[in-house]
Amino acid sequence: SEFYGNLLMLLASWAFMLLHLTTQPFDNRGFTCLDKLETFNLRALTVTVTARLAWDIRSAVQSEFYGKIANHWVISWALVIVPLLCHAWFIGFAAWSLFRNTVLK
Repeated sequence: SEFYGNLLMLLASWAFMLLHLTTQPFDNRGFTCLDKLETFNLRALTVTVTARLAWDIRSAVQSEFYGKIANHWVISWALVIVPLLCHAWFIGFAAWSLFRNTVLK
């Protein structure tokens, strides 16, 4: 089902994140720009997939107490805003890196 597909994607994104953090495969040109871009990209992917899983799991919560917490408007907004901020951070850093490594060089 879709839930298991998302769960496998989350496990794969964590595996790639850990692999990237332990190996840091890119060289140090441009103030380690490529390593940072890859880290921010993998972070945005992992946070997005985690938020999607949390969004889907909220509908399965049957408890009255936990159901109110899981479906609270703050949680709903956080599940949308946090991934968007991660993607904005990646795009901002990519733009800054292009500017720094081309114009300011």
